[in-house]
Amino acid sequence: MTAEIVIINQHGVAMAADSAVTIGSQKIINSAIKLFSLSRTEPVGIMIYGNANLLNIPWETLIKLYRKKNISNLNHLNDYGVNFIEFLNSQLHLFSDEQQNHWAEWRIGDIYNYIVEQIKTELTDLQNKGVAIDESVINRHAESIILEYKNVLETNKQIYEGVIDENLLERIKVIANPLIDTTFPFTTSKIEIREFLIKIGQLAVLNCAPLNSSGIVIAGFGDNDIFPSVLTYEIYGVFNGQLLHRVREDKTIINENSKYMRSDIIPYAQEDVVRSFLDGMHPDLHNYAINFTENTIKETLSDPVFEFKNNIDINLLSKACAESLRQELERYMASNLLSPMVEMIKALPKDELASMAEALVNMTAFRRKMAFGSQETVGGPVDVAVISKGDGLVWVKRKHYFPKELNTHFFENYFK
Repeated sequence: MTAEIVIINQHGVAMAADSAVTIGSQKIINSAIKLFSLSRTEPVGIMIYGNANLLNIPWETLIKLYRKKNISNLNHLNDYGVNFIEFLNSQLHLFSDEQQNHWAEWRIGDIYNYIVEQIKTELTDLQNKGVAIDESVINRHAESIILEYKNVLETNKQIYEGVIDENLLERIKVIANPLIDTTFPFTTSKIEIREFLIKIGQLAVLNCAPLNSSGIVIAGFGDNDIFPSVLTYEIYGVFNGQLLHRVREDKTIINENSKYMRSDIIPYAQEDVVRSFLDGMHPDLHNYAINFTENTIKETLSDPVFEFKNNIDINLLSKACAESLRQELERYMASNLLSPMVEMIKALPKDELASMAEALVNMTAFRRKMAFGSQETVGGPVDVAVISKGDGLVWVKRKHYFPKELNTHFFENYFK
């Protein structure tokens, strides 16, 4: 887990990343490097979050291979993103068929385990309400959640760009079948449910649900760019000789010279604390208020005292009221809290951009430190870089895993 920030305005872009990395489910190390220059000479930086590896190769290794092989300057920031993806596609020979199949198995297993946890949560809630749990109840709720998750995955945009034929689907099916037997022993007797699970396995690979993906953030300037831009990719893995990835449009800002310059704060990975600061309300509290409103209206109107209840759809009315509250909250937060902050950001000089980015990462780290019963999944030294058109990428804070005075050759050879 991690916390990272990009702050962009007309002067440049600040990037900040913490150093915490989680190994397994318990061990946390506070020395990971997540922020790099994408070029030794050009004003472009790159930041990683989520999964630290592409299959078995660390992103740091891939980024430094790219930096070594690609020394030419490009016209626009978007060109660097395209060029980096093309480079990754040119390196797919590094991943054997066995590794790609193992990735698919891990991917499908991850989705299946997530579904099982949802089933367990729902059954626990029923048990707490006094409902007797037997085999029929387990099967009924498991089937409902499996079908719902299949429908959700089918609405995701397909990531896989090659031809999807029967051989490819059968290849995924062969990987999924043994996982189904071990993960869902209570549903495998029903052919229809098994087919749903096989379909979920195929969609998990081809449509790529956003679980355990790698985030890649590229920010800075191309040669012909006057204003900075930010480009964000989600990269899922490699399967059947293809890099599975997509652009995160909601976290991408491409500023064109002839158009209005957009400024913004973009948080990555653990966003809740930053969103609380920007919006004035924690995302969990926001969701709780909406759900509480819907449930309260539904329970109130279900009381026998309301004789007119038969003439209205209580569920529809409660959902409409909750949606109205959600829209009003978001309108208020945007106009009264977020917009004034963004207006202030437009005027910040480069040093203040760096200070603010670092402060937001540290704020998240402090919140995790003070949260009783949770791991400190954000922490360690914060690396901070500012990228501007005139000065290029400038490190404001940068950790090294070695003493500088013992490794002068590293700095002397950096630009060679």
